[in-house]
Amino acid sequence: MSEKTTGFSGRVYVVTGSTQGIGAEVAIALARAGAEGVVICGRNEEGGARVKAAVEGEGAGCEYVPADLSEVDDCRAVIASCDERFGRLDGLVNAAGMTDRGTIEDTSVELWDRMFAVNARAPFFLMQDAIALMRKHGITGVIVNIITMSSHGGQPFISAYSASKGARSYIVRGKGNRESFLSCSHGAGRRMSRTQAKKRFTVEDHARTTEGVECRKDSGVIDETPDAYKDIDAVMAAQADLVEAVHTLKQVICVKG
Repeated sequence: MSEKTTGFSGRVYVVTGSTQGIGAEVAIALARAGAEGVVICGRNEEGGARVKAAVEGEGAGCEYVPADLSEVDDCRAVIASCDERFGRLDGLVNAAGMTDRGTIEDTSVELWDRMFAVNARAPFFLMQDAIALMRKHGITGVIVNIITMSSHGGQPFISAYSASKGARSYIVRGKGNRESFLSCSHGAGRRMSRTQAKKRFTVEDHARTTEGVECRKDSGVIDETPDAYKDIDAVMAAQADLVEAVHTLKQVICVKG
């Protein structure tokens, strides 16, 4: 973007996983679009310093917070730092994620726990504090959670990662239905096999159903196309006696593997 986008002007954002990769690019893009401030975080201090300089080079204020998001206290510190530095929060982008390798046969308890701490628990508590901060300042904000095609059907060598990245699409409130063991469906599930999907759908079909989502649109991911899965809205409607959907999280980007 060569010009400041007015929709971002004067606004402040927190971007996790922003010392490298997608998170770093999002942070820089927000600054380029006119954001007043961007809070970045991560364990890589060298990367943090580099991205901070790039954000400031685009004219935005920037706060780098060293953070290990497997620690809830560090998650809370990120949002608290935003309030302390900028006094407001308009948007949170959860871009952080672990992708350490591990199959169903060799994934350790330690890897599983850390994977879920970073990929599932951290976004929840970041959202919790972000929402509280937005309400404190009377701001109607935006939260973006970046997930992956692997959350719908992952590769065997990243079993824990695939499971953890599929852990959020809705925030729900349980209704305490004991006949369902106080539980509900935890995903839409496939409506056809991978082989059937490859035979039935084309690259054009996949591009149509993923319009508006930044993701791969080639023959290598046809078996993961959204039409190969059950309609999530129908699945949620069918269990309306079990849970209430408090927030629906819209997917805007998908990174496979």
